[in-house]
Amino acid sequence: KEIIRIGGDIPEGWGVLDFESPFDEWISKGADSPECKKAVESMVNAIKKIKIMFPKVKWTYYGLPGLLYYIGDYNWATAPEELKNKEIARQLAQYGPIMDECDWLAPCCYDTVGDGKGGIMPLPNQRISTRAWHAARTKMCVDYARSKGRNCPVIPFVSPLFMPGGGSRVWSVIPKDVMVKDTIEPVLISGAAGVSIWTNGSYFINLVISANKAKDFTEGGGIETMIKH
Repeated sequence: KEIIRIGGDIPEGWGVLDFESPFDEWISKGADSPECKKAVESMVNAIKKIKIMFPKVKWTYYGLPGLLYYIGDYNWATAPEELKNKEIARQLAQYGPIMDECDWLAPCCYDTVGDGKGGIMPLPNQRISTRAWHAARTKMCVDYARSKGRNCPVIPFVSPLFMPGGGSRVWSVIPKDVMVKDTIEPVLISGAAGVSIWTNGSYFINLVISANKAKDFTEGGGIETMIKH
């Protein structure tokens, strides 16, 4: 009903299905696990049905496929090729059947890594590894689509804000030159057809009004910086 409300009786354009937790956790158990098989089957069936219901919309899943930032003691700038290839193959074995049903691919290329002290800027070596990771997430999708002989655009999700998970000041705005150098350039050079900018402002507002988030966010200049941009 919401799709028809927004797009009319015969919607067109680009659509994204968002199956995150617990599906990602189930899939991460490995392609041969019962949990992964169940999750993949469910997601394949869901996108097949939505494509029948809305055939003029190009459909994908948000954030697929996954790719670990750290591989053991390495990151994507330091890991041996053998380990990187093994991680890519593992992810594609898990997510491949879902990717095969997508009209376009939308991996998440978000900047999360900071200095571990809540600082706004990642260290130089972290920026290098982040660029390598974003390039790898994009290229694995481009290469996969080509291996299947499919004209399947890769349009990663990017965000102008630091995301949770790597020690940076969460939700702080990434300086424009850093975002261009560490996110936009790597994905485009790696074959992306463009980028989708994640701009769910209501999500951030819901976060910052909670008592445990608002103080740190406002003192860090988060709200003022968001408004300015």
